[in-house]
Amino acid sequence: GAYATAVLKDGSRLLEVMSLEEIEKVRAVSRSKDKGPWVSWFEEMARKTVMRRLSKRLPMSTDLDDQFERDETMK
Repeated sequence: GAYATAVLKDGSRLLEVMSLEEIEKVRAVSRSKDKGPWVSWFEEMARKTVMRRLSKRLPMSTDLDDQFERDETMK
């Protein structure tokens, strides 16, 4: 599995934990599940998956949100 943590400006902490089974469920619905980064860079994609899930709970600036959107369109 994988996990991601964040420390907010007020000092509070967020934690997101995903099992390998949960990561594989995300991979299963990916357009590139059997090629590209899911095959060549599985560990990085697992990290990215858990970080993206955590990011949904974070206060975000539009710049960071735009970067996630650009990353998705580049697949």
